[in-house]
Amino acid sequence: MEFKEIKLTITPLHDEVAKLSADHEVIGYAVKNKDSELLPASIVLPDGKTLNDYHCMGCAIKAASKHYLGIGEDEAVEASFSFGKSKVRDLLLAALLTSLADDLTAKSRH
Repeated sequence: MEFKEIKLTITPLHDEVAKLSADHEVIGYAVKNKDSELLPASIVLPDGKTLNDYHCMGCAIKAASKHYLGIGEDEAVEASFSFGKSKVRDLLLAALLTSLADDLTAKSRH
């Protein structure tokens, strides 16, 4: 088993977009989608391509981290968070709570 540790920094640019950086390198942008035909969250890579659309911001941020690390969707990722500035903390808490609620809803459907 291989372990990798990164420091993920989430910098809100405005209400709908946050810059994601790892090890002082921009790895993408987390975007809240307003278009009702899209899933609620997307990751846009630094080259402008969309990584994918996700059902919550927590899953989007996790996918961006996995993409940066070069690991597949089926590989496990464990994350621990330390919360910095209040805007970043609030964004992370909202993403984590949304992810938890989505996970609970998905489990109740199965």
